Amino acid sequence: MLSDERPPTPMDEERSADLVRVHGSFEAAVEHLYRRNPDNKFSTVLRCVFPQIPTRCVEDPELRRRADELYHRCLAVSHDEKLRALPEYDFDNHPMHLERDKEFLCRLFAFWEEAGGKAVVLHGGRSHLDRIVGQLPPDVRFIQMETEEGQ
Repeated sequence: MLSDERPPTPMDEERSADLVRVHGSFEAAVEHLYRRNPDNKFSTVLRCVFPQIPTRCVEDPELRRRADELYHRCLAVSHDEKLRALPEYDFDNHPMHLERDKEFLCRLFAFWEEAGGKAVVLHGGRSHLDRIVGQLPPDVRFIQMETEEGQ
């Protein structure tokens, strides 16, 4: 995988072209990479197939860890308990998520400026992406790719 700090090399471009040539299309190359290693992160696959596209995870690792903990805590609570303590278990609107979204957007726009912002590929859980998309300025073009919640 390419790091975020260096531009793609001609070798990276050649490997990408070979992947597509061998598998017949970008879609088939992506499918091959996921089949070969189901644990591949989306950004790894994107960088292998399209090395010329600047990629970066803009998620704050600590806030992501806290979101994962909250997600699993909410899964462990029964439906009746959630109804009795709704604000505490309202996962999608939890204050921690608002903090996470704010940091995500700050990092996204910093990277957007640095990379010359043309479009954004957003990859994450549906509720998180819905909140992010709802806060994007109207002139930001994006593609939204959802994962299963908690992934």
